[in-house]
Amino acid sequence: YNHRYALEELPAVLKFCEIEKPILFGHSDGASIALIHASHFPVNAVISEAAHIFVEEISLAGIRDAVKIWQTTNLPQRLERYHGDKTEQIFFAWADTWQRDEFREWNLMAELPNITCPSLIIQGMETLPLRIREHSKNAAAVADWLTKQSGVTEVIFPGLQTGESRRRADTYMSGGYSGLVGFAL
Repeated sequence: YNHRYALEELPAVLKFCEIEKPILFGHSDGASIALIHASHFPVNAVISEAAHIFVEEISLAGIRDAVKIWQTTNLPQRLERYHGDKTEQIFFAWADTWQRDEFREWNLMAELPNITCPSLIIQGMETLPLRIREHSKNAAAVADWLTKQSGVTEVIFPGLQTGESRRRADTYMSGGYSGLVGFAL
């Protein structure tokens, strides 16, 4: 549903409002929608707060907790002011979708490299190790690409160093060489 909202419904709303290059802000599913949209359409910037990039156990536990809260508190009545008579339908469409076994493989990893606008990404500490690993992997790919460009005279990246510099990088930067790449033209 996030892809449908990002690729069909949001463009229709933006067109109706005559907005060509928005600054998108989203939280949770809204942040995922903003990121998907930015990977396919021109935008001025994205502010993403707690986007779902892939299905995590911590998210599934939160959804299970939300279902219990739905069943034992006045959450349905509180959400009704936003969703009207479709509140229950919307809530369980969301909760049931995320908990389906076939949804476990859903992710935005293919979309993320296509986002070229300025982006502020705010995530929790739980996914920090994954993000650092991905930053390192992406930086290594950029560094490798830069070494093949005729106009680039130098690439500065720990994974490309030799001799003592490489030995120190291997010793002190286990798990990846960081997300920083320098180059000269």
